[in-house]
Amino acid sequence: MKNVTYENIKPLVDGFHRENQNLICQFRCPKTGENFSVMSTIIQNTQTFDEAFLKSNSNSIFYNIRASLSRKLKPSKKIVVHEKSDPDDEHFFLLDMKNSELQNTIVNAFEQISPLFAWDDNHTSFTYMGEQASIVNRFDTMLNDNPIEDEHHLELLSRMLFSIAFADGKITIEEEDFLSGFLDIDLHSIDKGIVLKPVSKEELETVGDIKTRETMLMTAWAIAFTDEHLDSNEIENLNRFADWLTIPETRKMELKNLAQVYILENVAKQFNQTLNFVNDIDAKSDYSLSERFAIDSVTRFAKNIGLDEMVATKVLNDLKIQN
Repeated sequence: MKNVTYENIKPLVDGFHRENQNLICQFRCPKTGENFSVMSTIIQNTQTFDEAFLKSNSNSIFYNIRASLSRKLKPSKKIVVHEKSDPDDEHFFLLDMKNSELQNTIVNAFEQISPLFAWDDNHTSFTYMGEQASIVNRFDTMLNDNPIEDEHHLELLSRMLFSIAFADGKITIEEEDFLSGFLDIDLHSIDKGIVLKPVSKEELETVGDIKTRETMLMTAWAIAFTDEHLDSNEIENLNRFADWLTIPETRKMELKNLAQVYILENVAKQFNQTLNFVNDIDAKSDYSLSERFAIDSVTRFAKNIGLDEMVATKVLNDLKIQN
């Protein structure tokens, strides 16, 4: 694959805005018009992995996983660009970033979705190849083979996800953004309790195809795990949905495991990508220390979502970042 540089991805940049220590970048494929929203932790000129970086990077990782799932479930959904921004504009300093840091962060953001792109000589640009190109695991294969295409089923899934996200009585801005994309409703400005009534057993029983039901439950587990820490109410909701979808206990646990491993693989991939990127822009950084920090972080995350260290080690070995 052609090396990603700021100059060769600049034509794809459709906007960006800062949220605390993260930058949300909007990319648009010049050939297909497909939109991509990606969050990256701001890459400082001399960057090392520390607790503050980990917290910020975790936010961007979960944002990107949810965005990826949203594209796979509703590929035709277009992203609303908050503002058209030019990295070379003289006003970029309002982001409180150096120009080189801004460019590095945009490149790091594109790297998160680069497996979906290939260099197109005709367009002299990276162009989108489609989600098919990224299918490398059982979760993606199942999602591709058994897509949730019915709008009513997508609405039911959205309400399932809302019930899980709102189980503790609150919902984050990122979760609202994600669910708004499913329902085409601005969840930031409505009475959620009125518009999003709880999904019922009778409604879920209308989903006739068993593969669609399994995909809905597997996806619900995956989105739930992007919260990292599931409380008892969230788990209770997921188990209830499995019962209402008449999915046997053994199969329910298989689908849960597919979701766990999928989320862990994506967390590890993004840590690995960012780790390599930081090392590339600062050859003086202590790579071994940063690598150890990333490995420990991925292992800790695996434990938080109910996977043991052996699974984390296998995922890390597959990525070749394990010592």
